[in-house]
Amino acid sequence: AEGVPIVCGGDFFHLFLGRRGCQTALQRYLFQVLGDLRTEGLQFYWIEGNRDFRPVFWKPVVQGVGRRMVGHVGTHRIGMVHGHGLNRRDWSDWLWQKVVHSTVVTTLAQAVPAPALLRWAVAAERRIRTFPSAYKRRIPWPYILRRVRRTVDLRGFRWWLVGHFHVFAWVPLETPDGPVEVIFVPSWDEGPTYLEFRADGTWSLHDAEGARLDPKPLVPVARESPLAGSPPWPMG
Repeated sequence: AEGVPIVCGGDFFHLFLGRRGCQTALQRYLFQVLGDLRTEGLQFYWIEGNRDFRPVFWKPVVQGVGRRMVGHVGTHRIGMVHGHGLNRRDWSDWLWQKVVHSTVVTTLAQAVPAPALLRWAVAAERRIRTFPSAYKRRIPWPYILRRVRRTVDLRGFRWWLVGHFHVFAWVPLETPDGPVEVIFVPSWDEGPTYLEFRADGTWSLHDAEGARLDPKPLVPVARESPLAGSPPWPMG
């Protein structure tokens, strides 16, 4: 809707190369669609994921691009990060960040002819799609929540969103300013879904057609907080 901000939590594609001539047909199509929607007033924001290389490429067609974003829904503060790097126990994520995302590799990639780089990207995306990443199979929830506390200042927020883990979960965490709902956003792997946040402090999960979905069960994060069994705020 016009004037309503929409935020993509990163990794919309299995692999995105922010270099002209290195986009797949689907990525070129999305670029065109976002450009058209922006002229109609759509506010679309892009958060950098671990599979996004130079997401600044999207700047002409989106409202903003960044590694984390903070905003307001009414009087309530909301923030979001993609979430890669939280699970330091995941060796594949660590290797991806240290090697593939390194300055040396990304600089060398600029010297590769665009057609050759695109062929590699298509093959890599196909492999990534089926790679059995640990963060999709074994998620140490108590550890991840401790990492959230250590890396994010949650004070003053009503909601804090985290992507990357390909599973929907939420839990309230206590802060000196009161509880904050930490929400691990749903994965596109299980079908298009989105979260809607409202100025009255409620939120809800929807499918691609707009129908509301039951956000329960709360999955294993319930072990971290006794509050997780009953929402501290109405969910709409």
